[in-house]
Amino acid sequence: MISLEGDNFRGDNRAAAGFICTVEAQVHFIGEKDSYGLMPRIISPTGTGYFTSLRPSFVSPAGLLHSEDETGEAPATLPSMVVTTWQHLSELPEEPADALKNYVNAGGRLFVVPDANRRGVPDSRPPEWLRAYPVEYISMDEDEPDVARILDRESDIWSGIRGEDGRMPHHFFLLHRYKELSMDGTYSVLAGTGRRRPLLAERKMGDGRIYLSGFAFEPDWTPLVTDPSGLVVVALHNVAAAGTKIIEETKNIQVKAGETLLIAPDSEHSVEIRSFIGDTINVTLPPRSLPVFPRAGVYGVNVGERSYMVSVRGAGSEAKESYITGDRLAVMGENEHTVVAFTPGGDFARQLRGHFVGFSLFLPLSILLIFIWGGEAWLSSMHKKRGREVKHQEAAKLQNPQANFINAKETA
Repeated sequence: MISLEGDNFRGDNRAAAGFICTVEAQVHFIGEKDSYGLMPRIISPTGTGYFTSLRPSFVSPAGLLHSEDETGEAPATLPSMVVTTWQHLSELPEEPADALKNYVNAGGRLFVVPDANRRGVPDSRPPEWLRAYPVEYISMDEDEPDVARILDRESDIWSGIRGEDGRMPHHFFLLHRYKELSMDGTYSVLAGTGRRRPLLAERKMGDGRIYLSGFAFEPDWTPLVTDPSGLVVVALHNVAAAGTKIIEETKNIQVKAGETLLIAPDSEHSVEIRSFIGDTINVTLPPRSLPVFPRAGVYGVNVGERSYMVSVRGAGSEAKESYITGDRLAVMGENEHTVVAFTPGGDFARQLRGHFVGFSLFLPLSILLIFIWGGEAWLSSMHKKRGREVKHQEAAKLQNPQANFINAKETA
């Protein structure tokens, strides 16, 4: 919930935003697991995506983006990132290589690293569209590692590593072995040695990005993977997270109150609406209905198997004051009514008192009720008194039966 205070109208001071989140995103590794050292574990320590929401899966080079993973299940969606070694990329057949190129152009992320188990460079070069390849394998003395410096500190790959002052706490790392890279000028060098040998670079291609690494993510190549600073962990997760937008089109819609929600029509399925924030709504509309939300809030809309999260912000017109200028009101129709112009001060007070015409019946009705209650009480007491007198007379007759006989005879 975001709140911006400016006036007393709550509709444009606060706005809620809803999102549909995926449980996990897949990271495809081309080839065998052993070729990538600790990289799969950096992506997900358990291999299931439990802690990171990134699930590594290993696919064959020939079936890239279409094949089944090691569990035998076909990937349901495109991966957030594809990781490959220089060797596997050089051996890709033409069709998978074109599929990988289209994946990157559509917004995917490609990360190319050396094979952790191979020391030399590939005999064949990777696809031409990569515009880069390794040229030399270099192994340093165990006691005198090479120093690689971070050259482009503004790259998004380092996002989240900077301290409170906005600076990166670590500007260099060590290397025991690496492959020097050759690339064209379209790449931005992220890290390199003191001799300006590029070791980590990125390039934009279409809507996606390509990342190149001259070192494998293995402790005998660089101690960076076990560095407590977490530089590698954050960098890899930033790259993978940036590619999640290609997994599936996000169906998070933002509209203004009063606007018609434009969603794909469906003649077979009804439109189900449920509110999360805002007016309480839980309704089902007929097919092809386009709902209109009159007030700000967050609403879930389901059409068959499609789900939308709609964030509705307040309309600016809600804060405008409008006045009736004539004596015609559409809401009143043909009913007799009077429209009185509003005037401040005593005039308004007199107009208000004029509406309270007639005499209040509260006091006379209360007095009448008191008399009625008193009358009922008096009648009740008289009835009880008469009943007691009758009982006394009957009792006296029973006590003197001879007198009753004489009185009856005299009467006869």
